[in-house]
Amino acid sequence: MYELGPQFKMDDASLQVDPSCIVIGPKFRIEILTERLIRIEYSETGKFVDSATALVINRKFPRPMFTIKEDQGYI
Repeated sequence: MYELGPQFKMDDASLQVDPSCIVIGPKFRIEILTERLIRIEYSETGKFVDSATALVINRKFPRPMFTIKEDQGYI
């Protein structure tokens, strides 16, 4: 059987986002993956799953440039 190249192999490290690219609230988590791609999760319990998704399997991107602005009602 043909051996897939290393770029197609998944490990736990490929599922992790740079912690400085994560915004966490009581019931949400936002991961800034690129300047144009974000992952938004909502959970009533505040617990989130780090498994791969159908669209973005590898989340180990270079840190994009962004700023976070917060006030009482918005991020």
